[in-house]
Amino acid sequence: MRLILMAMTALLAAILLIAGSVIVLGGMMGLAEIVGAGSLGNVTEAAGYPLVDNVMRFLGAVMFALGLGFIYSLFDVQNKTVFFRFLLLAIFLGGLARLLAWSQSGVVLATIPSTAIELIFPPLMYYLQSRLTAGT
Repeated sequence: MRLILMAMTALLAAILLIAGSVIVLGGMMGLAEIVGAGSLGNVTEAAGYPLVDNVMRFLGAVMFALGLGFIYSLFDVQNKTVFFRFLLLAIFLGGLARLLAWSQSGVVLATIPSTAIELIFPPLMYYLQSRLTAGT
């Protein structure tokens, strides 16, 4: 059970570190590359683009920080319960925020895999971590 939790934690950390760094370094264009949107065309010329790009880079840094947090707790989840669960909560709330966006703006197909990870991994990892700490 510990190895499964560690593998899931490492995978989630890798996703967050890679996506976060690509978004921080590339902004909206980096995000477009991640989701396979290619060029954003004239979006970069829109009046609100600098603001949206700025917010995306900030959120990329938050993603990167969450990834670092998962790396920090990777080998000692039994003793970092509160911290680990807070990270899981942050990821899960992000998934709920995507569901809200879908209900208000429509489903973006490129966000389905990440939303699934955000809504499935945290409860499963919480369960595994609970079982692991109960057994210690």
